[in-house]
Parts: sequence; structure tokens; C-alpha cells
Amino acid sequence: MGGWVTWPTLAWPCFFRFSRGLTRPQIRLNSTVCGCGLDCYLGVNPMPHHQLCSFVAKTGHVDQKWFHVDATDQVLGRLAAKIATVLMGKHKPTYTAHVDTGDFVVVTNAAKFKLTGGKAETMMYPLYSFHPGGYKEIPFRRILRDKPEFVLESAVRRMLPKNALGRHMLSKLKVYASDTHPHTAQQPAPFAF
Repeated sequence: MGGWVTWPTLAWPCFFRFSRGLTRPQIRLNSTVCGCGLDCYLGVNPMPHHQLCSFVAKTGHVDQKWFHVDATDQVLGRLAAKIATVLMGKHKPTYTAHVDTGDFVVVTNAAKFKLTGGKAETMMYPLYSFHPGGYKEIPFRRILRDKPEFVLESAVRRMLPKNALGRHMLSKLKVYASDTHPHTAQQPAPFAF
């Protein structure tokens, strides 16, 4: 296949050669250079010309699994980062940013995680009632004593997207302070770190 094709026929940038003093950029069709038949300035087509197909997950067509995580002697921040990755679905090759492709996570022994350094004595949780003078700071030890699940949930929540999709992802996190959970019917597989 040979011949000359004028510029409006094929939408390619202007770095193709100008031939024989023509006023419009024209490209030479030559099937011997590459599969598309375009002959560029250097003899090789610099533009990607083969169609690439990317997988895009659709809502409702995602296979979601259940995982079980034991938080005993796990560092809080590292554990929360791994759980957030599973909730978002970034551990899968089918990850799509605008679709919930993540899995369910069941965490047991949520009160037995550990903190490094002196964070257990210095960390405070802010609480604000949205009224004047309604700001309080609650120490980490008191939160751990009263609601140990809240510590892990808040750490994971801050690592998820800050929108409606992130709130939906957080609803797939099930945290329990004891070593038992009511999700045995889902047969959660142990998650390997």
C-alpha cells in the first residue's frame, strides 16, 4: 500500500516530514515500516498506534472475599495501612479507583496491638461537639480502655478516601476486641502479611 495521504485524513502530530515542498504536512503510507503503514520522520512511528485495552471494574460485578486479621502484637499504623490496602482493593490487579473493589476484613484481638515509642503516653484523640467551648482531648489510654475498636477504626479511616466511597469501604471493616467474631459463616481466610 503506497501513496500520499493529506493531514486531515489522519490525525497525527506535525513531526512527520514535509515532502517535495508541499504546503500541507503529508505522511507516506508504507506497509513495510510497521503494521499500521505509517512512515514517520525517523523511519519508526513514534506515536503509540496499537489499541490498548485496560480492565475497568464495574459496580456489582466485583468478587469480594473475606479476610481475618489477628491484631495481637501488630504495630497499629502498619496494621492499619495493610487493612486499608485490602479495603480499597489495591492488592488486586483489578483495582479501579472509582469502584469499590476491596474485600471484607474481620479484625480480632483489637485491644492487643502495640504502639512504638512513647505514643501510648502522649497520643490524644480530639473530640469536638461543634459548640463554643466544646473541644476536648481524650487520652489514648482511656479510649483503649473504653472502646478499643475505635482506635483501629479511626486509624484505618484516615487512610481511606475522604468521600462516600471511602465511607462505604470502611463499612466492610469489622473490628472486635475479643478473639471471637460472628462472621464464621463467611469463612474468612487468614490474611498473610
